[in-house]
Order: sequence, then C-alpha cells, then structure tokens
Amino acid sequence: MKRAVNFLIQELVCDHLYVAYGEGAWRYLRDELIDFLDWFRDVVDRPVYVNTYKWHDGGSTQRGVRCNLCQLVRQKTSDNKVYLSPHMQGIAVDLHVVGMTTAEVHKFLEDNKYDLPVPIRIEKNVLHVHIDTRNSGMDMIEYCRP
Repeated sequence: MKRAVNFLIQELVCDHLYVAYGEGAWRYLRDELIDFLDWFRDVVDRPVYVNTYKWHDGGSTQRGVRCNLCQLVRQKTSDNKVYLSPHMQGIAVDLHVVGMTTAEVHKFLEDNKYDLPVPIRIEKNVLHVHIDTRNSGMDMIEYCRP
C-alpha cells in the first residue's frame, strides 16, 4: 500500500474513511494520485491543502476521497442521480496552494507539464483547483508527458 511522503492520510480522505480505517485508508488512493501530489508539493514549494478537518474544527472533509456517507454523495443518491466522481475512485483532489490563485496554479501546471510524473486532468471553469488522474473527460484540460 503506497503512502504519500508529503501528506497525512487525513488530508486526502474524508473523515468517515479515516475514522473507519485510520492509516489503512491509504488503500483507497491510487498510486498515480499519490505520485502527483508528492511531486506537486515538492516543486511548487508552498503549503498545499486538501482536507483540513484534522487541524480545523469544521474544516474541509470532502476535497479528497469521498465515501457514501459524505454529504455530496448522499445528496446525489437522495436526488436519484448517478454519481461516480473521480473523488470516489481515489483519483481526484480539490486543492489550495497558499499564496496562489486557481489561475496561477493552472499556469504553474501548464509551465511544468513536461515534468509531471503522471498524466493529469484539470477541471476548467471552476473557482477551485480540481486535479484528477482519469484518462479523459469533458470540460477538462489534459496534460500528458510526450
């Protein structure tokens, strides 16, 4: 089971998964996402935040891996909508980089796309930074090493 060097498990999975599985929750993250996150935190050389519930009461809980108990997932089920987000597959995060806007993070990734350790997708036209390692999709910018 691969573990990130630069992140704690609580940063990358919802609080439900952490309570249920503790450190064993690493198994719900794909290696490609872990490789990207460790690379990104090293090269951007700034604090990078995904979930913050470990440090802040009421902090974010659904920006990494989401489970069936998470509000976003429960709401889709309640609305009788099919929902299989990359967040539920362990291949997506919504992140915040201290001192950088969403546009600046996107530009940083564009400028460093040839150094990426894995192919990624970036969600377009949103106010936050969504990154995943799914191989295709609409409304996404895709970066792959040549």
